[in-house]
Amino acid sequence: MEIRQGDLSTSLPYADAEFDYVTCIEGLEHIENPQQAIREFARVLKPGGHLVVSTPNILNVEERMKWLLFGYTSHFKPLSREHVTATRERAGGRDEVLLHMNPISYSELRFSLEKAGFEVVGAFRDRRKPRLWLYAPVTQLIKLLALGIPERKKRERWTRELNSKAVLTGGNTLIQHAVKPD
Repeated sequence: MEIRQGDLSTSLPYADAEFDYVTCIEGLEHIENPQQAIREFARVLKPGGHLVVSTPNILNVEERMKWLLFGYTSHFKPLSREHVTATRERAGGRDEVLLHMNPISYSELRFSLEKAGFEVVGAFRDRRKPRLWLYAPVTQLIKLLALGIPERKKRERWTRELNSKAVLTGGNTLIQHAVKPD
């Protein structure tokens, strides 16, 4: 099997419907326009082709609490001019390799995948976070509050998915699998 690469910030240099599989591991959060990259994935995939995308999981309970308390998550800290300059120097001018500039939640990624014509097969986590038990009261409160949401709204707002093991109690990485319909 041959593996090929492409720059996610531009049009991919491949023909329409050229690939059976596309993977994007920890890439979308580093570029300015993730939706354009997803459209490119749809373009280069054959009908029935599979896409596997991973991003930092900014909606697990620990990251939700960090956002609430500090205004940022573990992976998406403020990008002050000093921080960007220091990162650029460390990365030899390729700061996009090290900087997470686009926090992409489960909801945004799923919306973008569906908008590009993909059918989302499932969401998966890398591994369970080790100190997740500390957030058990918050996790239970979130799940309890979700019980009061009408079924129609649960479907429309992906409540079950947002409160799933992959998202709410997932690890640092959220992995989504999607298929381009035939």
